[in-house]
Amino acid sequence: MLHFHSLRWLFVPVLTLTLGWATPSLTSLGYGQQATAPADAADIDSLINKLNSDDSATRRSAASALGDAGDDSPKVIEALMKAVGDDEPRNRLIAVAALRKLVSDPADLVPMASELLAHEDQLLASRATETLVLRGAKAVPFLTAALKNERAAYWACIAIEEIGPDAAPTVPGLQSLLRESNDDHLKVQALLAIAKIGPAGKQAAPEIAAALADANTEPVKIAAAFAAGTHGVTDAKATLITNTKSSNKMVSMVSIWALAKLYPENEKGRVLAVETLIKGLTDSDPALRLMAAKGLQLLAPDPEIVAPRLVKVLKQDDPIVAFNLVEAFASLGEPAAARAADALQSESLRSLAAQVLSRMGPEAASVASQVTAALKDSSGEFRQQLQSTLANIGPAAAPATPELIRSLSDDAADIRISATLALANIGPAANAAKAGLLNQVQSSNSDFESVAAAYALVKIAANDADTVGVAIPVLVAGLKLDDPTVQAEAASALGELGKSAAAAAEALNQLSADPATAPYVREAAAEALAKIKGEAASR
Repeated sequence: MLHFHSLRWLFVPVLTLTLGWATPSLTSLGYGQQATAPADAADIDSLINKLNSDDSATRRSAASALGDAGDDSPKVIEALMKAVGDDEPRNRLIAVAALRKLVSDPADLVPMASELLAHEDQLLASRATETLVLRGAKAVPFLTAALKNERAAYWACIAIEEIGPDAAPTVPGLQSLLRESNDDHLKVQALLAIAKIGPAGKQAAPEIAAALADANTEPVKIAAAFAAGTHGVTDAKATLITNTKSSNKMVSMVSIWALAKLYPENEKGRVLAVETLIKGLTDSDPALRLMAAKGLQLLAPDPEIVAPRLVKVLKQDDPIVAFNLVEAFASLGEPAAARAADALQSESLRSLAAQVLSRMGPEAASVASQVTAALKDSSGEFRQQLQSTLANIGPAAAPATPELIRSLSDDAADIRISATLALANIGPAANAAKAGLLNQVQSSNSDFESVAAAYALVKIAANDADTVGVAIPVLVAGLKLDDPTVQAEAASALGELGKSAAAAAEALNQLSADPATAPYVREAAAEALAKIKGEAASR
């Protein structure tokens, strides 16, 4: 496994808040404005101690009080930094709010974050890492120092990898780690950092080549091969050739990929790399599949080489293989969207490409125009796939509205329904579809289709009283259908209407209390009822 550091991302939202991109209020967290008396100096230590209480409410109250106390001493800031790692999400946000009151310049948190990289608590270290990443180039001096600390170096390497080229001054420190460290996990992360750091990383060519040697472990060889291919380390050629014969599939695959990157003019080598990577896409190991997808993306081979080989795999008609292909490509996120969009023009690959883009959802927003262009000339199942893709992209797919409106009059129910759901997810920007959707609500012979159209109308024109008046009876009827998904969506739409859907209260109440109804449907009905009653009570 090359790079699965999901742990550190647990704190991305709170650290974003901490560093000043947004500031939560106590009201938004559901506590209301509670006056807190300023703490005397003698109380500060007591409040800090309470941050470690077994009682969640006590920890929350202490964090809030520290924010109000106005004491921005290092011990208070450090205590609140640790509190951002609280097990209770609400407490984490309260700690963030307190920090924002005490620290006017987020840069002041960086030196402390550098020290926290060495902390034994990995969650705390991950938080510090993200703090440094968000500071970018300004964090480099601290990262350079952290590389010299045996306990802090690993997390510093992660931060450097995420910062990328702006962290180029850290390359000498990374080279030293590779020469001197006996920690394989640290070596792997240092190599990955070098691979992502841009042209400056090539000065580590000697260390990269050495890391490919037999004496090293397989994870180190994998990371080194990736770095060698990325930076064109031709001195690694002989060792890479040897490693292509490794019994470890990942070592072999990445070495073959690296050689293709080093010698792009070698047609035989590029074909071998493509075939190996495509085979990797079908492997049972998710890490291998992910690396294979990434390898194809970075290799950027000629479509004429890739297409027939991918088609051959898809013709196996193995749903697991097809699913794995989609997941692997979609996991690459936005950078892979452009290539997937280009593949929409290939008759043999377009279905796979549409599935990949659909799985990406909003991350495919940058290619919404290409999906829309493909929709204009599409029909049948492929048109339905494209409309589902646009639905998952959401509001950014607004330019597709005219073409989606055209689909509302299609002879095929699947085409009409997928267009309806796409328009719903686009929201108010699809207002031009209102007339067509009203027609669906009033004239469709399908209960499901009528409910879907009513749902879309609520999403598009919730403030239009006439439109809402048509939609509500249909949504209430949808609560009584046998399809739990339709019931839940109908309830959700009614909840969004608030007081305007007061007429649905009785039906929602019955549904929420029906033991024979699916739990998630009962929950959706209860939430909708609460919204309707809550809004009515507040007016």
